[in-house]
Amino acid sequence: MKTLKTLFFLKLLFCLQICFAQGDKKTPDDAEYNKILAKKLDTNQVHELIKFAERVERSDLNKALIYYRKSLQLSTKLDWYIGESLSLNNIGKTFLSLSELDSATIYFNKGIAVNEKNKDFKGQIVGLINLSAFYANQGNHNEASKLIFKALKLSEEIKYPNLIAVSSINLSVLFSMQKQYDKSIVYAQKALDGFKKLGVLVHQAKCHEVIGVAYMQKKNIKLANQNFNEALKLFKQDKNLLGEATIYTQLVANNANNPVIQLSYLQKARTIWEKISPNHPLAIANIGNTGVLYYDVAEKHPKMHVAMKLSKEQLLDSAEKYLTAGLNLSKQFKVPSLISTFSKGYADVFASRAKYKEAYNGLKEYVSAQDTFYSQEIKNKIAALETQREVGIRDKQLQLKKLEVRELWLYGVIVVIVIIAIAFILINRSRIRQLRLKNLLQKREAKEQAKELIHQNKLSETELKAIRSQMNPHFIFNVLNSIEAYIVENEPKMAARLVQKFASLSRLILENSTQSLVTADREWKALKLYTELEAMRFNGQFAYEFELDESLDLPNLMIPPMLVQPLIENAIHHGLRNSTATDNLIKLKVNDATTHIDISVADNGIGIEESNKFKDVIIDKNKSFGLSAIKERIKMMNALQNEQAVFEIKAVEDGGRGTIAKIILPKLYRN
Repeated sequence: MKTLKTLFFLKLLFCLQICFAQGDKKTPDDAEYNKILAKKLDTNQVHELIKFAERVERSDLNKALIYYRKSLQLSTKLDWYIGESLSLNNIGKTFLSLSELDSATIYFNKGIAVNEKNKDFKGQIVGLINLSAFYANQGNHNEASKLIFKALKLSEEIKYPNLIAVSSINLSVLFSMQKQYDKSIVYAQKALDGFKKLGVLVHQAKCHEVIGVAYMQKKNIKLANQNFNEALKLFKQDKNLLGEATIYTQLVANNANNPVIQLSYLQKARTIWEKISPNHPLAIANIGNTGVLYYDVAEKHPKMHVAMKLSKEQLLDSAEKYLTAGLNLSKQFKVPSLISTFSKGYADVFASRAKYKEAYNGLKEYVSAQDTFYSQEIKNKIAALETQREVGIRDKQLQLKKLEVRELWLYGVIVVIVIIAIAFILINRSRIRQLRLKNLLQKREAKEQAKELIHQNKLSETELKAIRSQMNPHFIFNVLNSIEAYIVENEPKMAARLVQKFASLSRLILENSTQSLVTADREWKALKLYTELEAMRFNGQFAYEFELDESLDLPNLMIPPMLVQPLIENAIHHGLRNSTATDNLIKLKVNDATTHIDISVADNGIGIEESNKFKDVIIDKNKSFGLSAIKERIKMMNALQNEQAVFEIKAVEDGGRGTIAKIILPKLYRN
């Protein structure tokens, strides 16, 4: 039936209305309303009341209107502009659903004014969407398209997913009204994807409904039914009676070849409309189209009379009843498209029943309505062209944005490549510097190690020379001669004692010579033995004293071996041997000096200058070698350690006779 094909336009306008949340699925009642009002007056109370009213709106528009007005009153009292904006927009939306268009536009404009005053872009967008619904409901597609494009642009600017999705579905509706069904499906699918992410069931259902209408107009009944059934399932899940009623109405138009099924869907929809909003444009359309359907069955489908168990007259009675009611309501609520449709059906029914006066009046109304309708239709075609122009401009803008994004990506990739290249060069240079520095350090370290090895070799050589000097042949032969003399003179005890001391000294010297450092007690013992042997060899020509600081820990203190012995030897052979005095004395003294130990060897012999007069070549060579060996060892030791050792030899000061030699060594302990 041709008249039923215009029905979907009115149905789609409902999608232009917006709610902010689904709310819970609990059935609202007066007890819950009173409980909310009993709470403390604050923004939470107002917000809860608005949510409650949104749930009531699904089943009773008039009650919802009362609750929205109460939320507006409380918001004004609190001076809370967000509550005022929500309440005003919801009141306007409810008036729109009740077909009270003048009241709807008043409240929509009030809501926009509140949001503009407080610079609330989201609220302004909601107002634009609701005003778009108002103008679309009046058939003014030109103004509706301007508003919805503005709303979509603002939504994208503030990047608010909910409003982008709502604006997209509204644009889809306008495309459907302008018979651009492919574009309608594209935008509806975009909106559906957005609402799925947001989890809003009612809006998902409306998207399926719009897609279903587009497929229905494309004659794809299968896909249309699939989307309508999905929408119906979601509306039922959300307990949205308004949505259920509209889907039943759509299913009427989608089953044009089966009047019985159509009447069944019309009855289901009418039952819901009578309960929630009897004056809604779709409710009015439902009543009038029921009359149109009865008339078509009466005149065009005689075989259906038996199946429906109704005579032609009974069918025409029903047609007259519903068309009269639909036409009167269309006039009352000023819906031009329905006046045109139902006045023509009204005239056809009365003409069929030979009531020509009524038929003539119906035709007059039809012609008048057609003039208004076609005038508006021309305006709508102009609006469609402007909408297409806006869409074309928008598509070009989107393409330019995509190109700009691609350029930005290209520049970004180039910049990243340049940065990576620079970083690679810098890292490579840094690595080369590090390798060069490492190589330089390794060379320096190798040189230092070579120097250290040279020092150690020289130190080892000086230590070996010291060993050799300590055990020079003269000393050994003289000791052996002394032993022989004691044996010849029949002094075996002295000979035995001399042998024991010589053996002990030899053993100590050989053991100490294998190490660069030995404990001080071992070295102290070796010095004592050596001095005792020399005193015995020279028949007591000199006395000797050994003085040790008791605070020194000799068993753990480490010193170089055979460093002091050459000084004692030098004192005996160059200071005391040629002295004629009877009180000749060698004094070895070791003092503790906190971080160092001071070792001194003093004699009261003839002194350095006087000793030079005695030219014993072998002894002079030994003297020179012994002192030079000490100096060389001290030098090597200082090169290998931080703490510095010191050696000096000089004449006794203050007019005294003799010589004093000093060695200062850093304290080194075992482990």
